[in-house]
Amino acid sequence: MSNGLVAFSDLPVEIGELIISLCDDDGLLALVKTNRYLNWLLIPILLRRLLQIDIQEGVIDANWCPDDPRRLRLLTLLNLWVYKPTLPTFKYTFFASSCQRFVSQYETETIAEFLHRISSIDTLSFQCLDNLAGATSAIRKHDSDLWRLNLVALLKLALHRRCRKLMLDRGPMSTYIHEPSSSRFTAAQSKDLASITSFINCPPTLEVLELRDSMMLLPFFLPHTLDLLRSQSSVLVELMICEDSLGGWKEFFASVSAPSLQQLVIKRKSFQEPFVVSFDLLFKFFHRHPALRRIKLDHIRIPKVVTPPIERTYLFPNLEYLDAHPTILATLLRYPPHFPKLCYISMSLTSYDGYDRAISVLSSELKYSMSIGTNPIPLSFAFNADKSFISWFRRQCESPNRLQYLKDLEEITVILETTWFGEMISFLHLLPDWLAPLTNLKVVRVGHPYHIDVCRRELRNLQGMRPALKIRLFDSLNSICGDRGLREQDL
Repeated sequence: MSNGLVAFSDLPVEIGELIISLCDDDGLLALVKTNRYLNWLLIPILLRRLLQIDIQEGVIDANWCPDDPRRLRLLTLLNLWVYKPTLPTFKYTFFASSCQRFVSQYETETIAEFLHRISSIDTLSFQCLDNLAGATSAIRKHDSDLWRLNLVALLKLALHRRCRKLMLDRGPMSTYIHEPSSSRFTAAQSKDLASITSFINCPPTLEVLELRDSMMLLPFFLPHTLDLLRSQSSVLVELMICEDSLGGWKEFFASVSAPSLQQLVIKRKSFQEPFVVSFDLLFKFFHRHPALRRIKLDHIRIPKVVTPPIERTYLFPNLEYLDAHPTILATLLRYPPHFPKLCYISMSLTSYDGYDRAISVLSSELKYSMSIGTNPIPLSFAFNADKSFISWFRRQCESPNRLQYLKDLEEITVILETTWFGEMISFLHLLPDWLAPLTNLKVVRVGHPYHIDVCRRELRNLQGMRPALKIRLFDSLNSICGDRGLREQDL
């Protein structure tokens, strides 16, 4: 320095590290406010020392419990963060409760300011532990408008920072929506949200969007979610929606158009009756998305099996994986040659109507794949057990067993989604009889959302009857679109 003093940045690295190692936490927090160089140097050190986060790995994972003291420490460091990092991944779990409204507002404001300062972010994940037992707080319009404003502000900032992957799980604020305590927000400021919450001017950067029971899927927010999809339609590649209460499927299928979309996953967690959408609406949606490679439509069905017009069967030149209700499968697969890349089919049996017709159509698809010299297409059956399931399944095991039409099948995946122990035992006892017509079967994969030890014990009976059969267990809770290797193990 010109006055003869040595700046900290002029010191040898070893000397600087020695000085820093002698400072306590309060001392480092004081130094980090001194200048940009020390801010750049000390923020990563404080993250490691106070939160065990190594920023060199490019991930800030703050999915902590509500009472974890690290939460406020991280928010403090985010407020002190001055230099502009490039952050690959930021994960944060919000917490909103009736007794901590101020903390929730402080969280959203702090994260918004942090996103404003960083130069770019690749993956942004928000989770919210707001679904506490007995929580039935009503959503008041004023409160919902304010939280809508906060959430959209966060998402718009992320898009302007070139966010490529966005995941919202249980929030933010999906169950609770409380009035923030900050006086800077007034009712007058939230009257006209249409322009404030529009994503139309956001740059198209989002390639992956996952919405799991999120506030964005609630009715009062759905128009903004559709606006987000429209703004990112030119680049969106993967879309996942997991929601039990969404009632806007007709609006979704009618308005979404993302020509680059390659994977569409729609799931529900409860064993409810599937949503019904019209044939025309669903197939017009498919027609707008010719790039689709993987489709999973859990709990979505059409009213009945129909014969699609020939021109509409040229929908999926790239489709590799199809998981849908029997009514959809039996309609789509009537013309197998128009699905040249299809290599995996899954039937989601939330309800059992269309099962017989779908089996017949699937047999045609298998025969076609054999005729052109490819291996038989593996099939998957996902059963959602209700009170009548075992009676229905027992009838399928009796003559005539519909699986006789699939005698060329070599690999089958079977999933039973139930928490009822008795249902699982009865199902596994009947499984050998159900599979009996499949004489060419070589591999059976069984999904085990629960009771893995029981599954293994009961399936040994099937192994004893057919020693040459390979039986594998896998984690069906985390399997999406037929992905293999999810804790898969041989029997």
